[in-house]
Amino acid sequence: MRSSGRQSQNESFGRQILRSNILMIVLSLVATIVSLVVILTMAGKILQDDYKSLKNIDQYAYDLQTLFNSLSFSDETASDNLELVKQTVGGLDYNLQILKNNMVLYTDFSIDERWMMRGIAFSRLRNDESRSRAIMSLYRTVVYDSYRSGGDMYEIIAISPERFFDQRPFFRVVLLGLLIFAVVVIMVLYALCYVFACSRVRQIMVPVEKLSDAARRVQEGNYGEPVFYSGTNELSQVCSAFNDMQQHLQKEADRTKAYEQMRVEMIAGISHDLRTPLTTVKGYIKGVLDGIADTPDKQKFYLQTAYNKTTVMDKLLQQLFLFSKLETGNMPFHLVRTDMSAYLHRYVKDFGEDAADRGCEIALEEHTSQTELMLDADQMTRVLNNLVDNSIAYKDKEIVHVVIGLYNAGDHLMIVVRDDGPGVTKEQLGHVFDTYYRGMGTSVKGTEGSGLGLAIVKYIVEAHKGHVAAESGDGFAVNISLPLCQPDGAEG
Repeated sequence: MRSSGRQSQNESFGRQILRSNILMIVLSLVATIVSLVVILTMAGKILQDDYKSLKNIDQYAYDLQTLFNSLSFSDETASDNLELVKQTVGGLDYNLQILKNNMVLYTDFSIDERWMMRGIAFSRLRNDESRSRAIMSLYRTVVYDSYRSGGDMYEIIAISPERFFDQRPFFRVVLLGLLIFAVVVIMVLYALCYVFACSRVRQIMVPVEKLSDAARRVQEGNYGEPVFYSGTNELSQVCSAFNDMQQHLQKEADRTKAYEQMRVEMIAGISHDLRTPLTTVKGYIKGVLDGIADTPDKQKFYLQTAYNKTTVMDKLLQQLFLFSKLETGNMPFHLVRTDMSAYLHRYVKDFGEDAADRGCEIALEEHTSQTELMLDADQMTRVLNNLVDNSIAYKDKEIVHVVIGLYNAGDHLMIVVRDDGPGVTKEQLGHVFDTYYRGMGTSVKGTEGSGLGLAIVKYIVEAHKGHVAAESGDGFAVNISLPLCQPDGAEG
């Protein structure tokens, strides 16, 4: 279920968060720029209008100066010129005041404008009578001109009605715009954070809820329902790992169940195997005690039979005790650098005669000269004894032949123990090393076993960092692979 390229193919959750944050920042910047453009556009419009107003004021002042310079105030033209000035000044939205010898001849000034005029230094304007003058006073444009006619002094004063550049609307717009800008940015940021946070939370919570439900199912002992999540981030890997864990737990549960079943069957089998010789022992001993064995030969036969049966029971109990120590890790291993060829020659010499008495002939074949490895000789003797006992127990003819072969397999030494017995079926072959399995040779009459012999073989070989396998065909064979020693003496 787990793929080696999964992380490279799927976008990681960290990258998704980074992408979301970058997108949130970009959208926030876009909102900021749009808000600034709107504010600057509004401010520019106000400035443009004020600029046009100022430009118009400057143009009006110039027009009035031109008009005033073209006037002449004589007794004949004064009335006409006065009307012309009133119409022109009024058309330009200026207010007008005409003085004759410092007396008001005409005025439409307001009270504030009259007070303002008192602060203007008209004496400075009167120093130059060759042209009209324009000045700025209190944000107003004042155009002044004076004439002499027939000994009279005429003065014309035009004042604009507060048509000046007022900064207050501009600042109000800027402040309002900044306020709107801040509100928009805050709202956009909040909206983006909310949207992306909800999206991330949903993306996280979907697999989390699935994993929570799956954990609840596992707690209830249901390992068969996987977590289905099609995401493309780290959480999908977590779900995949959880599914792998469920599969492992399911396998372990099945193995434990099978183990317990085999243990029950083994205990039942061993109980039966112990009960039969025990009953025989009791019967023969009672026969001796009751005087049934009334001759020395009968007594010897009865006692020898009882002894043989106790030997069978002792062997069964020893195998149980040995397997218990191996299974709990309490069996010590003392690995010593050993020449396997020399060791096997000694084994065949020491145990060959006993095997022959039991109907087994052992032969040794060597196909390699590199045979040094780290070995616990006592434990390996137990392995070979179990294999030979297995061949004898399931033989289907008077003499079974066992061949122990040595082969080189790279940095490992192959030890093949093969017999010419009946072998096993293909179905049995996959279970021969299972604990408490007693399926071998069930078709052969008179065979008995604890189901621990080959399981002990597997434990011991794996404790040597080796590997064991079985094959069947023209007999039964067990292949043992053990690491050779390196040339410098280190373990291979």
